Amino acid sequence: MLKKSIVALVIFVGLGFLVWPRLASMMASEPKVILDSTPIVVQALSRQPAPVTGFATQATPTPRAREVDLTVYALPNAAGWASSLDGRSYFTESEILAGFYEGHTFVGALQFDLSALPAGAVVTYASLQLTGRDGQSLGSDGTWQLHLLDPAVDAGWSALSFDTLRQAESVITVGPSLTPADLAGGQANVFPFGAEQLIELQSRLAGGVVSFRLDGPADGDNNIFTWVGNDGSAGEQDDQPQLHLRYVPPAEKAITAAPGASATATPLSPDDWVVVTSTPTPENIVTLAAEAVNATRVAASTGTFTPVPANWVTPIVVTPQPTPANEATAQFLQSAATAAAFLNGPASATPPNLWTATPERPTPTSTATPSPTPLTPVVVTSTPTPENIITVAAQAARATAVATAVGTFTPVPRNWVLPVVVTPQPAPGNQATATFQIAAATAEAFLHGATPVVVWTATPTPFMQPVTGDVATPWPGASATPTPRPIPQQLVGKIAFLSNRSGGPEPLRNPLVYVVDPDGGNLFVLTDSTFYDMARQRDVLSADQRFRTFVKEFPRYMGDTGRKEMVPAIFYYDYEYNVEEQVTFFGAGDAWDPVWSPSREQMAFVSNDSKDDEIWIVNRDGSGLQRLTETNEAFNAREIGKDTFIPEVNGHPSWSPDGSQLVFWSNRTGHRQIWVMNADGSNPHSLSTTGYDDWNPVWIKYTDAAH
Repeated sequence: MLKKSIVALVIFVGLGFLVWPRLASMMASEPKVILDSTPIVVQALSRQPAPVTGFATQATPTPRAREVDLTVYALPNAAGWASSLDGRSYFTESEILAGFYEGHTFVGALQFDLSALPAGAVVTYASLQLTGRDGQSLGSDGTWQLHLLDPAVDAGWSALSFDTLRQAESVITVGPSLTPADLAGGQANVFPFGAEQLIELQSRLAGGVVSFRLDGPADGDNNIFTWVGNDGSAGEQDDQPQLHLRYVPPAEKAITAAPGASATATPLSPDDWVVVTSTPTPENIVTLAAEAVNATRVAASTGTFTPVPANWVTPIVVTPQPTPANEATAQFLQSAATAAAFLNGPASATPPNLWTATPERPTPTSTATPSPTPLTPVVVTSTPTPENIITVAAQAARATAVATAVGTFTPVPRNWVLPVVVTPQPAPGNQATATFQIAAATAEAFLHGATPVVVWTATPTPFMQPVTGDVATPWPGASATPTPRPIPQQLVGKIAFLSNRSGGPEPLRNPLVYVVDPDGGNLFVLTDSTFYDMARQRDVLSADQRFRTFVKEFPRYMGDTGRKEMVPAIFYYDYEYNVEEQVTFFGAGDAWDPVWSPSREQMAFVSNDSKDDEIWIVNRDGSGLQRLTETNEAFNAREIGKDTFIPEVNGHPSWSPDGSQLVFWSNRTGHRQIWVMNADGSNPHSLSTTGYDDWNPVWIKYTDAAH
């Protein structure tokens, strides 16, 4: 599996033939706060880019067949700067500042929307372009760097403080560093993405957004530079921050980049193919690590390898298969052929790039070669298949580090076999997919040979089942706890909750987890509670996981008597400074069930300070305390004392992914139901339409687990 990971990484690096893009124009001088409502513009490049007068000018090559060029401008109200002067961020600005001025540090910030790229697109080229505006306070030395940030900051971008932005994790640095010689008003600075940066950018397509920070000098004499931000002027649009992208669209699909602009993929014919021979397979992990280190060194010192042409194919060398030496070998070959047919369908036609090799005849001898002694197979489980190219790169880097520092991994025994869990493979959606699957299978055989396998057939278990009506049928029984994994993207934006609406021996003690869309549609039941529990644990953390809110008892004194009682209150912990602070100080009530907003430094929680269980919100510094729900006191006064009286209770709030709404449960209709309201308490409405109990909702916002 390690070899597969490294080869996948090297193949992907081969796609990263990088060049520099086009020029933009001029910038202004002093920082101003200008609200900009200009919508993001995504357009297809329909003209040759202007020459770049900045550093490292290079020509942009003509796109190869099926490649599409796009320009994406920075999101409105998401490009600007933050400084240590007041700790705030100014993302509605018409300029981007980075450097040091009058004793304060300034950092630039940009965010781009990637949703215009079609699902399944492969990015082959990218560069970010900024246009200089003013350098009147520019020094004679210092460097400026562009950092691609960890996706943890994406969701709460508009509310980032200077400290949070400055300390956000830089996943990778894009392009070369700038010096004062590269900076001037009206001059375009282009940051090209290398192969490693392209891999990171590719991973952001699923999330639909990517964020950057621009760092400059942080101390010394005044040394600051200003670039054009989201100016909002139609005539200066080409001067604004822009991300140039080139990508290969999914096969057999028309790609529409802007109204009236489209590109349709044209498959290559066999006559157009160019045969490219493969690098020999490394014999062991040491050779593999050495080749990876050498490739990195060459890419850093000389540049990326010359990319293979778009019409390349690997020659398939076929040797006649020898007659099985014994019955055991014959049975194995038959099992392997059956497994291959079950996994990939009927055998495909022989590809036109097949070469037949004539085996050498062995020299006749008078001594008979004995059959090898049968060995008892040892089953060796493999590392789980990486879900994306980023995981492949991380595993390859770790393997190289381990091999360099510790030594090679323990070799597998000579009689090992690899268990293969076979699941039914869906039919290819089109000819391009079928061609790719054939090429992938050929590459596996060419790279690894006929490794003995033990085939296990498995039926994949879905993580959620659709519900017809209001109740899941049949009621699922207990199941084994699955291996932890990230929350699936399909669940993000849905509301998960517990319910007794399904049967079973103890529906209230062992309730099922249901998920529903925020409008009450598309009801599903989860096959187990793993993802629900992960979402609940993640709900108490801020978007960047710097802050965690929790409940802790504090002493509340009883008047002048000196007596005190321990009561629960809302606290938070700051992982950056390793401190905890108390947030609520109610004089009569308790507080519990806190959750952190994904878009601001604010918490929602439950308190009975008003004598009823209500939903409240409060800012991290204790300001902005507000009660959002209000019990029907007239109903209580009329019904209290009766045997049928049930006091109204509201509980378990959870924020929507954008922080504009809250979901909670309430029994105000006589039994527990799921309710949604705006973040200010307005427009409360119920999502439950049954007579069952539904409670403890969680609005799923993240795919990452709580750290």
